[in-house]
Order: sequence, then structure tokens, then C-alpha cells
Amino acid sequence: ALVISCELVRLYFSLGQVSQCAFVLSTVGAASHNNAFDPVKLPKSLLVTLYFLWGRHLVMAGKIEEAEEKLSKALSICPPKVGRNRRMILLYLVPCRLRLGRYPSRGLLERNRLQSLSGIVAATSSGNVRQFNEELERQEQELVCCGTYWVVEKLRVVAYRNLVRNVFELARTDGAVKSKQDLEPFEQAFLWQDDCTPKETSCLLAQLIYLGAVRGYLSDTHRKVVFSKEMPFPPVSAWSMKA
Repeated sequence: ALVISCELVRLYFSLGQVSQCAFVLSTVGAASHNNAFDPVKLPKSLLVTLYFLWGRHLVMAGKIEEAEEKLSKALSICPPKVGRNRRMILLYLVPCRLRLGRYPSRGLLERNRLQSLSGIVAATSSGNVRQFNEELERQEQELVCCGTYWVVEKLRVVAYRNLVRNVFELARTDGAVKSKQDLEPFEQAFLWQDDCTPKETSCLLAQLIYLGAVRGYLSDTHRKVVFSKEMPFPPVSAWSMKA
């Protein structure tokens, strides 16, 4: 039954009818919860296929945390010698982990011929919004075909958050970072990185604060950004699903 389920899901993907996968996979999930089958006793090749297709469907459904769990299982079971399959899994797993604030090593990307993602990874982690936009535009067609474009596109807010953190850490007094900072340096950084006007910068900062990516508030009267003294930049995994 699992073999037929996997082939059905694969067929729905090839026909572009991804929404039809939900019923099949929910049935498999229900059978698993009811102990109708024991994953340990199943062939590894079948489990890899099942978890990969399941994770791929969850990516397209916008359930990133669940997708990361299923794809991680597929990767852990997939033998290292099957490079092609591991690369296919990582094509979906890496964007999911990036959304959760987990950055892959350069070695992992090189071993699996995923150097095309290295620019997006570097731009996101360093807060280089301009580079991120250029990389996203350059790889748009490939990401759309893969079905991960919207997942990667949402990483822009992570790049913005990291840019704000970079500017925040530059303002030091006797080695300590000030919690109350002038708005102007952030306006200059956003202008340099994404051609933002002062008003657009304020809107983006307000959005980051609303999402929980930055803890603090804006003081328009005094043109200040006031950051929380305790963890002004929460972990990406704590807020990224709201973006």
C-alpha cells in the first residue's frame, strides 16, 4: 500500500496536482499513528521516497517545520553513496533550515553540488540584502521549477534582520552596545543595501519589530530605535514562521 501511495504522490506531482497529495499522505499518517505499519521494518529505499515526497508536499503547503522534520528523516536514512538522492533531498531541506535559522556548511553544499545556494546562504547570514536580491533574481527560474522560490524569497526578512543586527553592533560605547540608537545609521544602511527611503526604512523596522525579529520600538519624535536590553534579536526559529 505504501508503494502505491508513493507512486500516486509522484504522479500527482508530475501532473501538477499537488493538492491531491494531501489525502494520500494524511491516510499514510493516520496509518502510522495507528501502528498499521512499522517504519523500522520497511525497506530504507521506500522510507526515503516516502519521507522525501511527504516533505516536498509540506514545503509547497507552507508547513516548513513539518517539512524540515520529514526531509531530515529522509536524509538520515539515505545512504551517503546515493549522491543524487541526497542532493534532491537537500534542495528542499536547505531552504527549510535557512527559514529556521540553521545555516549549512560550505562543505555540505560542495559535496552535494549545491554551490548555487551558497550565495543565498552567505547573503542571508551576513545581512547583505543587495546580494540576496541579486542571487534570488539570478536563480529565480531554477527555484520556481523546484518549487522552493517562495520559501527562499521569505529569507529576505532574515537578511534584513541580520543587517539591523550588524548596524546595532557597530554602535558601541566602551565596548558595550547601546540599547538606544539613532535612526540615521539604519536609514543609511537600508539605502545602501536596498535603495530604501527613510520612510521605507521606518516601515521595515516596524515590520521586523512586529514579527518579533527585533525586540524594541521606534521613537519617531526623537528619531531613535530603542532595543530591548535582553535578547534584542531573538533566534530566527522563534519568529520566522510569522513572516
